[in-house]
Amino acid sequence: MKKPIIYFFCIINFFTVQSWGQNFDLDGFRFSIIKSNTEVSIIRCIGLFDESRIVIPSSVSYNGKSYSVTQIGNNVFYEFTNLTSVTIPNTVTYIGNNVFGGCTALTSIVIPNSVTTFGNGVVKNCLT
Repeated sequence: MKKPIIYFFCIINFFTVQSWGQNFDLDGFRFSIIKSNTEVSIIRCIGLFDESRIVIPSSVSYNGKSYSVTQIGNNVFYEFTNLTSVTIPNTVTYIGNNVFGGCTALTSIVIPNSVTTFGNGVVKNCLT
């Protein structure tokens, strides 16, 4: 009798996890919805590879709802060799691993005091 109950519980958990964290593309970034559907994390850049200066937005709107940008995920700008400067808004609290790793032309990053967690190698092999 316990096996069917456990099996049923696992199926519910699987679908709950899969539906949470919807992704969407906007203004050259791929975002993932997090934190009770009020915040987003930047998880990838799409079409910004030739940009030399990037300003990360503090909020974005998608499907009629506004989200605060609070995280920059792992490797988002990894080896963007043309990138010279980045401005991060004070809504961001987390910067993932190797976010600016290998950005050999990078000379300026504005990181606000709101960032409390840094991953490994955030500026590895950059900041000339």
